[in-house]
Order: sequence, then structure tokens, then C-alpha cells
Amino acid sequence: MENMEKEVKKKILLFGYSRANLGDDLFVYTLVSRYKDIQFYIHIADTKYKKAFENLKNLKCLEEQRHVDNINIDDYDSFIYVGGSIFKESEYAKHEAKEFKEFIKKVKEKNKKFFYMSCNFGPYQTKEYLNQVKQNFEMCDGVCFRDKYSYDMFKDIPSVKYGSDLTYLYDYS
Repeated sequence: MENMEKEVKKKILLFGYSRANLGDDLFVYTLVSRYKDIQFYIHIADTKYKKAFENLKNLKCLEEQRHVDNINIDDYDSFIYVGGSIFKESEYAKHEAKEFKEFIKKVKEKNKKFFYMSCNFGPYQTKEYLNQVKQNFEMCDGVCFRDKYSYDMFKDIPSVKYGSDLTYLYDYS
């Protein structure tokens, strides 16, 4: 008898700037469009944001808060933080770096994967922030910088790579 069970897709939770910003929307759209065999999830800040992705059948917009403390790691296979200038030092960025350090630790304890994609680092003012972010990168399964400057700052970390901005892969025709 043929196996009648539906194939289970990998489930990936995306983090990013989910407030209808063209560049960040393109990051998500390009990634999700490219990997149709994966079920993606993203927490959204505003329900109007769902409209930007309504034609992506493999992306589910979650309307509840995305605070990392409220995420059940067991619900997902991997986690990707996609975005451009997500590491500009600010009080918010310092707080988020600490939160994600703890979240990435929990992800790794569950033998799951965590990636940063299409990002750049800086500007930054303090060595403390630089070291905090570096510690986060060292725990990640992959960090792909879109600029050579950021890559050169962290290229001693084996999981750090340099690649084109994700939006350059989008077919604009």
C-alpha cells in the first residue's frame, strides 16, 4: 500500500522588520519564494502587513507577539533572522543582542539551527556591543554578511560568510 501520509515540510521561523518596509519585505519575499518546499512563519507587527505576502503559500503570518521568551523552540526546525541594518548600535540593539544571546543558547540546546542572513554590522560605538554581537555570531550556524566591511570584522568566526544582498537575487522583471 502506498504511503498516504502528507510529506511534512521543514518549519522555519523568520525574524525581521515586519512593518511594511520595502527592503525588508523583499528579504522575506525572496527567501520564501526561493524555498517553496519549506514552511516559513513570521511574527508581524501589524495585520496590514499580511497583505504583502498573501500570495506566498508557504509563509504564515503569526499575529501574536514575537518576543523570543514566548517562542516554543520545539515548534520549529530552524530560525533565521533576515534583515539589512539589524546591528546598528542603540539601546534597543543592545537589549535585543542580550535577548537573542539567550534565545540562541536555547536553540542550540535543542539541537536546532539559527542563522543571520543578508545583514551588515554597525555603526557601533562601544566595545561592549561589538563583543556581545560577536558572541552571538559565534553560537550561530551561519551568518551571511552583505558587505565586505562587516565580513572582515568577523571573518575569524568559521560560520561567517560573505554574500550578495538577498534582494539582489529577486527577479525584478
